[in-house]
Amino acid sequence: MTEELIAQNRSYESIQVGEEVSFSRVIGAPEVATFAALTGDCNPLHMDPEYAATTRFGGRIAHGMLVASYFSTLIGMYLPGRRAVILSQDVRYAKPVRPGERITFRGRVRRKTESLRLLDLDTNAVNEVGEEVIRGRSQVMVLP
Repeated sequence: MTEELIAQNRSYESIQVGEEVSFSRVIGAPEVATFAALTGDCNPLHMDPEYAATTRFGGRIAHGMLVASYFSTLIGMYLPGRRAVILSQDVRYAKPVRPGERITFRGRVRRKTESLRLLDLDTNAVNEVGEEVIRGRSQVMVLP
């Protein structure tokens, strides 16, 4: 069962450089199947265990964009929350995520641009053993 989140309602002024937030999610087979249905990306590396076992990955992996999409949750629900508009998100995939892995998503305020109400965030995601699976940066506008 998915927990119901209530978006934070942070003002731009209350957010501090260096502030960090994190949350965790299991990227399970149902999430992979739903993502494939929504996007039409039914690549056998993600969907076919027999095919995926023959690849260098040795089994199914989750869609990278599925995993990266949780940065939208990080920004839109946690930091800053309901006042957020994502302007850009840069991601670098460091390690594949397998269905069933628990991933922790983190964001840290790197810089604020007062005149434009922008936040630059360092973002990353790590698996259960602390290995980084994605790293990146996001630029977020905080609405009044």
